Amino acid sequence: MMQSISKVIFVLGCSFIFASLWTFSGTAQAETKEEMFSFLQEAYEAQLSLGETHRSWQEVEEVLHPFFTPEFTARFADDHLFHDENGYISLGTDFFITYIPFYSYDDRTNVAYDRANNRYLIYEFFPAQYEGPVTWDDHYEVLTVNDTSEGWKISDLQYREDEPTHSGLIVTIDGETQDYQEEPFIEKGHTFVPLRAIFEQLGTFVSWDASNQQITAEDGHTLIELEVGSTQASVNGQAVEIEAVPVIKEGRTFVPLRFVSEAFGASVSWNRLKQEVSIQTLP
Repeated sequence: MMQSISKVIFVLGCSFIFASLWTFSGTAQAETKEEMFSFLQEAYEAQLSLGETHRSWQEVEEVLHPFFTPEFTARFADDHLFHDENGYISLGTDFFITYIPFYSYDDRTNVAYDRANNRYLIYEFFPAQYEGPVTWDDHYEVLTVNDTSEGWKISDLQYREDEPTHSGLIVTIDGETQDYQEEPFIEKGHTFVPLRAIFEQLGTFVSWDASNQQITAEDGHTLIELEVGSTQASVNGQAVEIEAVPVIKEGRTFVPLRFVSEAFGASVSWNRLKQEVSIQTLP
């Protein structure tokens, strides 16, 4: 029975179109996967608590409002709450649709951020199970969490056969998202961006000495020099040691974003959950 139900769920899930730009991993509320995981676990506990005693509809809303949109609350109530003369209560069930999924809350549980719609996807792959009272096919269980003025709100749950896609790291300069021909990347905790693009976006003149693999950039006030693979750099003639060194990847030169940005007076912040680096050049 559950296998046939899951197929219906898959049909519904496949109607959901992921047309937005997705990036792995805030808000003023939180910036880590661990805090998102705690939020989801608390939401699940809130759902379970509705089976402890009868409640009025107002009390049900008070329990679920910190975690769910009104639309999702109504959907959950239709699926799981029974109403009699004593009020509303959730009874035991093997049918866990609209409950927070049984995520592993480790590296198997993914967090993706949809910048265009200011929301997150939390998803995990669940392999097929054909034994026991509850069965299902291979699928992903995908929660949508909106980032609202009231904090995070769970707005949807989808069951999908295909994995949501993502585009990787986001870099913004003064609030404007940068579009690079070569994708920025993170290596050993450091963010690297294409050589010429970042310097030009910071308003500097850059030159590249291919024979010596040396980089020189200046803006009229500051001059920095770097060399591919070297931890030695200079700022206005003063030697400095850098931890993240310029690299060549697939024929393209990448430089450490934080060092070059801060060398030219910009501030850099990192949002782990959204996987977003923000550069601020304006005072």
